[in-house]
Amino acid sequence: MTAVPVWIETGTLDDRDDIGGDIQAGRAFVRRFADRTHGAGAVVDVHYYAAQDHPCASGARAEFWVGRATTYTRCTDIRRPGDTEDWSDAMFSDGDRDHATFTTVEAAECRAEQLARAFSATDIRWDGQPFRDWSRAPHPK
Repeated sequence: MTAVPVWIETGTLDDRDDIGGDIQAGRAFVRRFADRTHGAGAVVDVHYYAAQDHPCASGARAEFWVGRATTYTRCTDIRRPGDTEDWSDAMFSDGDRDHATFTTVEAAECRAEQLARAFSATDIRWDGQPFRDWSRAPHPK
């Protein structure tokens, strides 16, 4: 029987993150969770960030929304996952874009922070094992 991961938050809400690539328009907020059930460590970073599509040539008004990125890392030291990883992957989504868009980047940042603060370890749907087949990939709640 495979042990179910026990996700524990490590650290505090952090807003120094840059994860959204070209569409990131403002600050990002990240929460980190870790598990050692399987011997090696497993780390999940959940990022919410203010985003904006490239402005169109038509001069349409600016529209901001909240993007989400979730990174999954297997490592030997959960305190230093980037330095000790043996496997990682990431999933990107439009967060709650279908439910809310904003006219200012500050409003999108505020919503990104709210979503990050509301995220819970119980929302993690990853078994802590590498997935090479996207049909096994965890789908964010």
